[in-house]
Amino acid sequence: MQIAFVISGMMVTIYFLLRIIDICSDLWIREPIPVESFGADKGYWAVVTGCTDGIGKEIALQLGDMGYNLLLLSRTQSKLNDVEQQLILKDVMVESYAVDFSKATKEDWAHISTMVMSKEVGVL
Repeated sequence: MQIAFVISGMMVTIYFLLRIIDICSDLWIREPIPVESFGADKGYWAVVTGCTDGIGKEIALQLGDMGYNLLLLSRTQSKLNDVEQQLILKDVMVESYAVDFSKATKEDWAHISTMVMSKEVGVL
């Protein structure tokens, strides 16, 4: 019985050591995959939620600069329009939909699904 606990403990320890090695190799050894390789300048779309403020807005602007078409989802239509206009000035193809995900109805989800499925999405 005691040997079973020792073996189990060793297996758990080995598992966690391997996970630590994997995480460290991801951080310091492996080369990152550039986001451009997922279809920038090839007509692919990127879906960005929460894109009217802060990090989400900056991600949308940077993806637009990389050459992605953008499908923007956020709560406030007026803020969506502002971001959409900024991107259109950069010759980015943009579609947007205002939805509060905490209050989304079946119709909202169906509309979002239709929008996403009708596009070749490279980045979510």
